[in-house]
Amino acid sequence: MRLIFSRWLQQTVTRENQDNVTAVSTQIDTLSERQVVIKANPSDLKIKEANIETLRIPGQSLERPLNHILPLTGIPAYFGSGKALIKALPDDQVILDLVLETVTALIQAETSFYQERNVAVTHEDYDRYWEDIYQNACHYYSNLPRVTHRFMENIQPQHRDNHLFSRQRLIAVYQLENNRHRLNINLIDSFHEMGIIVETTGSNHLITGIWGNFLRCPDKICRETEQKLQQITGLSLSATSAKDISKFIGGNNGCTHLGQMMVEATNCLKLIQFY
Repeated sequence: MRLIFSRWLQQTVTRENQDNVTAVSTQIDTLSERQVVIKANPSDLKIKEANIETLRIPGQSLERPLNHILPLTGIPAYFGSGKALIKALPDDQVILDLVLETVTALIQAETSFYQERNVAVTHEDYDRYWEDIYQNACHYYSNLPRVTHRFMENIQPQHRDNHLFSRQRLIAVYQLENNRHRLNINLIDSFHEMGIIVETTGSNHLITGIWGNFLRCPDKICRETEQKLQQITGLSLSATSAKDISKFIGGNNGCTHLGQMMVEATNCLKLIQFY
């Protein structure tokens, strides 16, 4: 078994002062290294500043980092802004994906300043707010009568002043014998922890085995989605779209995080051809 590709993503959201919340996403992999920084107003999450620093890109030798200001000022870093972000960044899917990851981190960090956002007054109110806007979006929010722990019950500590949210995701692709591959995918953040192992065969990366489980999640009902991973056994990762992978694993009776992990791992697998 030989490691042939790896990717590491780290996200942090911090509170500098009353007027600024800052999200940083750093992505390092075998081929590239980039960092996106977004500063937003806590009260409306409208973007004040956004930039990307590129330190490594395939096939180029950089004397200095490439720094670019991203044209995102005024766009809310929140649900419903996808079209505006796509319109602002139409030519680079890699940068867009990293920006969307950064926006997601800001949304997760809202647990620490939701009162300033005027979306809720108490933890219970904020739970109800999410149950309304995220209704039927995943297995947890599709089965609220069966949930034993509301999301905000898992937030520790319940009040964060400076360091609001952290997330790390690691993907490692190993080459096995006889044209087989193994993908190890792990996610850990302030609220969740889970991992997936996938084994594939052939140039079309047909899934021959897949295993995954949660170590931490909002409620035990989330663990029921682990079995959905088995639904993609026999699937060709090379021939299956990201939308279909997300549909099989995510959806209203799946886990958004597991789906996103598999989509990114598939994208990493496709990058192997470049070196």
